[in-house]
Amino acid sequence: MAIATEKTVRELALEFPAATRIFEQLGIDYCCCGHQTLEVACIRAGVLVSRVEESLTSTEPTERERNWHTEPLFGLIEHIKNRHHRYTRDEINRLGPLFEKVCSVHHSSHLELLSMQETFGALARELDVHMMKEEAVLFSYIQRMESSCQLGKLQRRVESQLRRKDPPLHP
Repeated sequence: MAIATEKTVRELALEFPAATRIFEQLGIDYCCCGHQTLEVACIRAGVLVSRVEESLTSTEPTERERNWHTEPLFGLIEHIKNRHHRYTRDEINRLGPLFEKVCSVHHSSHLELLSMQETFGALARELDVHMMKEEAVLFSYIQRMESSCQLGKLQRRVESQLRRKDPPLHP
């Protein structure tokens, strides 16, 4: 799929959710220079347009769909921690410095930015505490419960096998 090089980087950032990360990696400013066309932005950043196009079109999700109704809870927990919690932490770490940069450049003409930055910081702290509690308390409890259920099933299976092999003693 070809990307229209006459689109602005701001338009592309809105159209492709992964574009902001790609632009950041390639040194393309989509904020203050978001009005530039992709072609101009690539020239300024010293990046080939084809490289940006390839990056933007290859960001399709690759993980296969899983049926969480049949997966063990341990698998779901690992998925949440490795996919969603990691993503949230990475995004908070990425967006925090970006927020600082935008506020330092634009706060005098956009006073609301400082309040927004404060709200973002509070949300980031709250999410961090939430995820830590979830991982330390809830997930560990669920894993212990699931292990206990698995041990109970195994114990019943062993007892059943033993009953079949060893007939009860009769006087």
